Amino acid sequence: MRSNFINQEYILQVYLPLTYSDSSKTYPVLYLLDSDKSFGMAKEIVEWLIWSQEIPKTIIVGIAFGEGIEECWQKRSRDYTTTKDRMRLCGDFLSAGGAGDLLRFIKLKLTPLIDAQYRINKNDKAILGLSFGGLFGAYAMLADPNLFSRYFMI
Repeated sequence: MRSNFINQEYILQVYLPLTYSDSSKTYPVLYLLDSDKSFGMAKEIVEWLIWSQEIPKTIIVGIAFGEGIEECWQKRSRDYTTTKDRMRLCGDFLSAGGAGDLLRFIKLKLTPLIDAQYRINKNDKAILGLSFGGLFGAYAMLADPNLFSRYFMI
């Protein structure tokens, strides 16, 4: 899916609960940042938590870059941070500071698409991010607190 806010093509990875096609019910959705690295792990954890009845059956939407590791590091620093790193405190992340653009993409393009294509419980949306992704989660919670009902910041 293309974001014109960022001029980036994202790969969306979607996990549907095993009973999704046999049901007409709606499901909570978990938006997963850094999906290039974490989609498989998140899917397995969610399936175990569903099996043990710790959480309800949940849809996962992974947002991936689909590129090599160095490109992912640069793009996640661009998308998940809120300010430029002029002092290079976090390394050579020259394009840092684009969290606002990613949040606009998620709010105006991605979530409406997912809401239209899948049976989503629109009152039960979560986002999960690790490291810079956790920073983005904190930013999203403060900048648009009603976009998600749950925030997982690791």
